[in-house]
Amino acid sequence: MKLILIPGSLCLTACAMAPLSYLEAKPHSALLSTTQYPVKVVAIDGSLQFSMPVQIAAGERHLVLEAMPSRSAYKTKQKNIVLQIAPCTRYFLLAQRTSPMQADWDLVIASTELVSACDPAEELLKATIEK
Repeated sequence: MKLILIPGSLCLTACAMAPLSYLEAKPHSALLSTTQYPVKVVAIDGSLQFSMPVQIAAGERHLVLEAMPSRSAYKTKQKNIVLQIAPCTRYFLLAQRTSPMQADWDLVIASTELVSACDPAEELLKATIEK
């Protein structure tokens, strides 16, 4: 019985603490040039990420990001980036290269939007409790 109760109580805590900010790659259809590429979130604060969009807590976050390779440059670089995440915000990320031949890239926050039915003050409180 203890094994059943512990995961259940952890789920209740995790669900109550769930952040409501997101990181998403700008879709291919929304990219405006041949030097823009979608970005994959590899890790947040040392925890690996396997799917997009990524749910993320407000505050300063240490990200490992990777741009999709171009057809011309089959390799890409992972980058460590510190990003200040606002509560209740959806971030659309893209990689900007100076040329499709280059592996190097710069992060661009293509756009942001507010997450509906989200209270920024409540999310900031959750972020302080988690620390």
